Amino acid sequence: MKPAPHPVEDESHLEEDRAVADPLAEATILLWENTAKKNMEVFTELFRPVPTNLVRTKSAYKVGHGP
Repeated sequence: MKPAPHPVEDESHLEEDRAVADPLAEATILLWENTAKKNMEVFTELFRPVPTNLVRTKSAYKVGHGP
């Protein structure tokens, strides 16, 4: 995005913009939920945060993995 007073290109024709044009559409909500889930999985795999909902037992905590 460019600062004012420079005009910003209209990018609303791009596929990415069309995918989220209606924030209440079921497809948009599914896209957001799936993206959030994938991001959480990648973050958890890389950083192994604790506490996490993936660790449910003491043995899983010791190993550093979920069930």
